[in-house]
Amino acid sequence: MKPQVIDLTHTIHENLSVFPGDCEIEMENVANVKDDGYSNSIVKMGMHIGTHIDGPLHMIDKAKRIDEISASRFISNAYVVDVRGCKIINRDCMHSVIGNIKPNDSVLFYTGWSDLFGKDDYYKDYPVIDSELAMVLVEKGVGIVGLDSPSPDMDPFEVHRIFMHNEVLIIENLCNLQLIPANTKFELFAFPLKFACDSSPARVVARVCN
Repeated sequence: MKPQVIDLTHTIHENLSVFPGDCEIEMENVANVKDDGYSNSIVKMGMHIGTHIDGPLHMIDKAKRIDEISASRFISNAYVVDVRGCKIINRDCMHSVIGNIKPNDSVLFYTGWSDLFGKDDYYKDYPVIDSELAMVLVEKGVGIVGLDSPSPDMDPFEVHRIFMHNEVLIIENLCNLQLIPANTKFELFAFPLKFACDSSPARVVARVCN
């Protein structure tokens, strides 16, 4: 049977909501086919807009930029863990899959928070990962941690720093995780644009074998 390809990426558009304090996106069409014979647009936005990948330099001084991460890191085996209802995501929330995780695997947490994407409440009181689980994932050798929410933690962002000190990449603002069977291994493709920056928007796709 042909594998199913599932897009886990929010569309970037001019009305896309951003993390509080970040600059708003600006999109301008500067040429169109009717008048100019071609279409072109200019976009001004931060690197942490929509579905994006946080690289180590985001919060660790003199760490790697996102373009310095090997492209092989963005393809991996992955699991979705259903943690809906968990305000604090801890080891107990993912007991059913923790034993299956191998080095360089990715773990995506399905919180259900993406249902609020585009609303003010999306950036308020979202679920977070506790530091103990973050260390367990580091010890397991996980390469990428992703969530369908704005962040794995809140200020002072301890979990961010745990992951980034260990070069664990973070995907924020995923969607459609409910379409992937929980606790089932699949292939994850999560490619950021090759900006010489700390982080980048990304197109994130799952390939699931039925």
